[in-house]
Amino acid sequence: FVDLACRIYYQWGANVVVANMRGHGDTGRISQDIPCSLTLREGKDIVEIGRYLKREWGADQSIVLLGMSLGGTCALSAVLEDSKQHGNSLLFDACAMISSPMDIGGLMHRMSTMKLTPESFNIWYAFYHWLLLRYASLRGLSSDIRCFRSFVKHAVIPFYTPEEAALIAEKASPVHRLHFLKTPALAIYARDDPVTTLRESSTLLQKSQKCRKDALLRMEICDHGGHAGHFAINSTETS
Repeated sequence: FVDLACRIYYQWGANVVVANMRGHGDTGRISQDIPCSLTLREGKDIVEIGRYLKREWGADQSIVLLGMSLGGTCALSAVLEDSKQHGNSLLFDACAMISSPMDIGGLMHRMSTMKLTPESFNIWYAFYHWLLLRYASLRGLSSDIRCFRSFVKHAVIPFYTPEEAALIAEKASPVHRLHFLKTPALAIYARDDPVTTLRESSTLLQKSQKCRKDALLRMEICDHGGHAGHFAINSTETS
């Protein structure tokens, strides 16, 4: 998905910067003491990337964030942090999210209680479960990690202060910080997404409408696309 997005933006004449977030890719391999914080700190990391790009490319250059799945949640956290830190002198011009969960606590609960039976088998949940076990094995935590919740407890929380750890499930969720939003944002979801539910998407939109009257946050729902698989859209419904 990332390679496809990069090729499209290159074709449009844009410069593309791809960053591995905490606990992912080369960042995860090189800095094992900096695990994924479920967007609690990733938003601030992206703000620092934005500051660097403005210094290198010039303050007049536009920066648009694009994130898929949890990467989109990190992107929204970044524009919220940008609005909180910089007022009207914003680093980012727009933000787009594809299949991005907005309620981290709800996602954690659902993925921790999902039963992988033959009747309810879901390839995405199986894949994420395998990722958690692989991460646990590499760090000697195999006996402690059995689900998403125990992964957060044993592999993420120990690296943060007690105050931060207590906030991960709630404060990491962008729905609790939408009143800071000053950057146009687009959230794209599919009805057949096996990971991010439309209920979470609706919560996102309703929170935005209550907090803002300028429709800065828009949501588009596609009939098909699965999880971050929006290569072709046959019918859409925009809110």
